[in-house]
Amino acid sequence: MLAACAKQVENAAVEAAPVKASGNVVFIQAKAGSDATKAEIDNSTAKFTWSAGDQIAVYANGYKLSDALAEGGTNSATFAFSGDNVLADENRADFAVFPASLVFDGSTPTAVSESEHNAECFTLTLPGSYKLSEIQGDASPVPMIATNVAGAGLEFKHICALLRITVEAVPKSTSYITFDFHDNKVQGDFSIADVVVGTSTLEATETDPEYDDDIITVINDGVFSTFQDAITVNIPVPTGSYTFVTVTSYDATDHAINAITKSIKEVESVPATWTAARKSAHKVKASLPYFTTNLKTYKKVVFAPGNLQATITSRPTTDGDDTAVGSAENWRFAEHQYDALGDCEGNRLAKNGADIDLFSWIGQSATYDYADDQKYGVLWPNNGADLLHVGTTHPEKIKYSWGDIFNGISYPADTWRLPNADKEGGEGSPEWTRLVSARNCSYVATKATLINGEDTVARGLIIFPDNYKHPYGVKELTNCGRDKASSIHYAENVISLDEWNTLEKMGGCAFLPVTSNRIRSGGAKVNINLGDAAYWGCYSTGANFGCVMVACDAKVCNKSLEGTDKTSINPQKSSQRKNGCAVRLIRDIN
Repeated sequence: MLAACAKQVENAAVEAAPVKASGNVVFIQAKAGSDATKAEIDNSTAKFTWSAGDQIAVYANGYKLSDALAEGGTNSATFAFSGDNVLADENRADFAVFPASLVFDGSTPTAVSESEHNAECFTLTLPGSYKLSEIQGDASPVPMIATNVAGAGLEFKHICALLRITVEAVPKSTSYITFDFHDNKVQGDFSIADVVVGTSTLEATETDPEYDDDIITVINDGVFSTFQDAITVNIPVPTGSYTFVTVTSYDATDHAINAITKSIKEVESVPATWTAARKSAHKVKASLPYFTTNLKTYKKVVFAPGNLQATITSRPTTDGDDTAVGSAENWRFAEHQYDALGDCEGNRLAKNGADIDLFSWIGQSATYDYADDQKYGVLWPNNGADLLHVGTTHPEKIKYSWGDIFNGISYPADTWRLPNADKEGGEGSPEWTRLVSARNCSYVATKATLINGEDTVARGLIIFPDNYKHPYGVKELTNCGRDKASSIHYAENVISLDEWNTLEKMGGCAFLPVTSNRIRSGGAKVNINLGDAAYWGCYSTGANFGCVMVACDAKVCNKSLEGTDKTSINPQKSSQRKNGCAVRLIRDIN
């Protein structure tokens, strides 16, 4: 295959002047801000009129690059090529490629002999990344090919299919977006054999297995710095069958913000076959997940990828000071959203070097003098003594926000935080309330049990994004609407781990697992006390207490988890601040 084709062209660049799409007609813009067109396609003949500055790569016993045209002309015009005089019509190449930069990267390709290359076979390189400014809206670098017909000139048509994908709810901090086509090769080197204009397909060549050739990256080169309701990008892709595309936004530190996997067709098991269409694009819409926490200011957030975890390096002492602070390191997010450490040695503060995911709440007015190296420590008041008195202050911000562990260090400043009281804009409802019970959506939240075969993986609360669409292949869940999750038990929605993975990737759902909580009762221990799951907010609910969201507002036991008891969700429950509860951070995206 490749041995019979033209030499591979390394690092081929997309032409600086982008191809543009206007309705169903594709044309190439002369320069930024200019209405002049290059190679405008006639609806009936698909022939072009050339504009000044155009260049074409023509194969005739090796590639030749046309001189920049001084004037425009019709497709029947003759062209001057570097190193040659006017190339007469009868001597025209076997085929031509437009834009020329697909096969020219600023240097002259090594000539190949006719025996190594002919009109039925050639290669080109499709880029792995694009600048958003070059492919947004109507702009699109669509490669084209023409075969020579003696006496008739060069008639150009598309080599690739054109994917026109609209991405909704793009976070303001997005530095770049990736489009993962799930093992469909969409970038790198391709060969085209048996050239038939309009029907030829790009056939992928073998590449380094470590090369991410199924991902296209679109760089936000200053196009936006605020939340985007929607952006539309146009990406040339090889013809073939596609089933899924995963769209992921990333910040400047290469951390994923939010992502969604989209079926190309509604029926996932039936792939879409994309062919080269000279006048139209294949349209797909992908809505990145978001959760509205304030209906007055339209504040939108996304959840961290898992609960906060750390490793204890020195556990709190119980001798001497009434209040002791141990140290912790290796702060991280859990590997999966459903991971919870529960009643482990670490959460019982029983052993140095143990993992922990239950934390105590330290407020601004805490009476203990915390040193800087203790600000992310593990708090433990001795003998039940409560030295965290806050008087009547309400609400109160965290003294040292758990989000600050990452903010400005591995993530941009002000990235992560806890749900707050959110009195801004006259909303008046705490963010936990909006997230778990009070959004005006068809799907808000529900309880569920995740299983793998006959084994229970986790129980917890599924929280649906505002723009949720139930994925194909997952059974419908019950009691998902506004204020409905309180009337259901975990056992009423039992789903497989595979179904959860679909809900997470294709639905954008969050999952808050049952965590237990750490209490002081004759010694450090972990009990299910406030509820099956207790998650901190960042404000107090009175002296010595902080706000938690609990998935079950009752003292329950294992029988409740296994049985049918229905217990209500309380997003504004009070917990003693010395207790250890779970932490799930959120980040603003608008």
